Amino acid sequence: MEAHVSDDDIDNMDFLPDDMRIVPVGPGSAGPSTGGNPFGAMPGQPSDAEIRKEIKSWVCIYPIYFDATRAARDGRRVPKDLAIEDVNVWHLAAALQQLNLPVAIEEPKTHPRDPFRPGRVRTQIKLDGRLLNRRIPNRKTLFLEMAKLFPSVGPAVAAMVAENKQRQAVQAAQFQQQMKAMMPQGMPGMPGMSGMPDMGALAAGMSGMGGMPGMEGLAGLLGGMGMGDEPPSAGSSSAGGAGKAAAKKKGKKGKK
Repeated sequence: MEAHVSDDDIDNMDFLPDDMRIVPVGPGSAGPSTGGNPFGAMPGQPSDAEIRKEIKSWVCIYPIYFDATRAARDGRRVPKDLAIEDVNVWHLAAALQQLNLPVAIEEPKTHPRDPFRPGRVRTQIKLDGRLLNRRIPNRKTLFLEMAKLFPSVGPAVAAMVAENKQRQAVQAAQFQQQMKAMMPQGMPGMPGMSGMPDMGALAAGMSGMGGMPGMEGLAGLLGGMGMGDEPPSAGSSSAGGAGKAAAKKKGKKGKK
């Protein structure tokens, strides 16, 4: 009999806000999501909030359950000979797909004993009292069957990672376009903006932050808006102030 998913189970608790990215995976996923798009779902797609409500009762699964470097008392849920090193959320998603079970990846949810490895998956074992996979009646069996599949999921994991990177690039481009549309025309030339940081230099610095999703898109956004591209003119207030100070100093020397 399937164990009831209790809200008191520490592995089913949320230690971070709910505004986290839900990544749909393949035809067996919870459905398309906004991927954390702050402007909401695209037409015809459920929002993250709708998906979150749908999957609330699904089983939470974390990479730590299958980590060969962890002891059972530290969170591992499968025998050590079935566990693997460097396991991540994509291994879990690929295994669930091979078991023909629905998948939803929540980023960057973490297990309280494994705070530096982001990502968890949710899946559903039963629907309206009927097992979705007859071989998997409960969570314990689910974890064992997933672990048995890890040696064969390498290509699927690589494909999922590549697809996720492509999705992030598309979302960054969409965000850039939406921010440009929202920005008032002529904003860089508005009075009182001289105290703002050099946005051109900021954009140049961000362009090299390849390890952080969305940084390339944000760098392009700042550059595309032309913020910080032009150096201060000779007649600017800072240049005028420097000239006056130099003249005053020279005058004092002449009096001596």
